[in-house]
Amino acid sequence: MASTIDPTKPVASSLLDSAVIRANFQAAANDINALQAHTNVGIPTVAAGLAAGVGPTISITGNDNLFRVTLIEGTAPLSTGTLATVTFGVPFASTPLVMKTAGSQAAMTLDVASFTTGAASTTQYVLAIAGGTPPTVGATYVWYFQAGV
Repeated sequence: MASTIDPTKPVASSLLDSAVIRANFQAAANDINALQAHTNVGIPTVAAGLAAGVGPTISITGNDNLFRVTLIEGTAPLSTGTLATVTFGVPFASTPLVMKTAGSQAAMTLDVASFTTGAASTTQYVLAIAGGTPPTVGATYVWYFQAGV
């Protein structure tokens, strides 16, 4: 006799409480929908920072809400400091929530911290490396971002 799992009828002895899982999933979906509702339509720009080394190649595609940053590391990269600064095409009304996802194996293994910069938090987003191993010369790093208020 084959057994099936009906997600609407969770097993009482399950280690995972399906009601909690459903509630967490719904909360995440609400957060994503709130970000998608923001209609900031500017085109961002990007500049490489000192941690990107000498002669890096950097590009950005997308808009202020959804964008991709691609960085090909230059020579002599640093293990601490700014890799890239994204400047939003249209300032946000308040500091945006920015979600970052690694888009390449190299980006997943790099110890990167993201933060918005003090007074310019509605206009810029900084991608910084927080120490540890410096980026690999010539490696391609890709990150995907979603920003909204």
